[in-house]
Amino acid sequence: MTETAAEAAASSSDDKALPRKRRARALAPLRTLRWGWRALLAAGLYALVVLHTMPDMIATALTIPTRLAGFVTALFSPERPPPPPPLTWAAAARPGDMLSVQNLPVAYWGRPDAPYGDKVTRKAKAIAAIVVHFTDETPAETLVEYGHRADPARGRSAFGYHFYIDTAGRVLQGAPLGVRTNHIKPSHARERIGHTTHLDGANTIGVSLIGACRSPPLSPITYRCDRETVTAAQLQSGLAIITALQQRFSLPCGAIYGHGELQTDRKSFEGLTLSERARRRCSDARS
Repeated sequence: MTETAAEAAASSSDDKALPRKRRARALAPLRTLRWGWRALLAAGLYALVVLHTMPDMIATALTIPTRLAGFVTALFSPERPPPPPPLTWAAAARPGDMLSVQNLPVAYWGRPDAPYGDKVTRKAKAIAAIVVHFTDETPAETLVEYGHRADPARGRSAFGYHFYIDTAGRVLQGAPLGVRTNHIKPSHARERIGHTTHLDGANTIGVSLIGACRSPPLSPITYRCDRETVTAAQLQSGLAIITALQQRFSLPCGAIYGHGELQTDRKSFEGLTLSERARRRCSDARS
């Protein structure tokens, strides 16, 4: 029986398909290995990204209880005065550690055994500038106590400011003037803005306005404010503190910055309300 043309073509096609199937079976382990390497590489890259952002994620997670406490406090008792600091802390202060401001009480919360910015304190230089910051509606004493202890999410360094001013204009001094605090990124950090890289924690004083970064009610916990809200009482106290610091350290009018003027990773308006007002007032007074 002779094969028809169609049968012959089908037979020829089957004969050609056999080597391809054998070759596919032989190469299957190689393809599996190739995809395995790709999966391993993707997993490695993902791990690098996660590890790179992990400190920020941990730091954000650690702030959630504080932000919740601050929100509840601001909601039910926005003007609750902070408790008085231990008298023994002021008694242990060295000469020059406390700032005296005319007609403005300053509660001294400089804890003698707190680490503060231990590394930048060892590298301390003459004070060259004042940097104004803001926080959300966290209770003042909570912020001050946080500045007294090492934070594992920040490389076991303490993070805080020298002065805290609440919405009622009350002032807490959270660190002695004789030490330095970690309140701005190092001058070599990629987030730092070029013309300010002569400043770092070793030669600056940090002043923070509590509640000037307000989150709308019921906003997500990760929400950050879209504007700066500074009360008249905060401005008045902040100007008094800055004037006293300028006199104490012989600082020029231009040596006052908002945190947003120093770093690209901060809101551009952070600290700008008080710093601009202080610069303008200083220039008017000296002209």
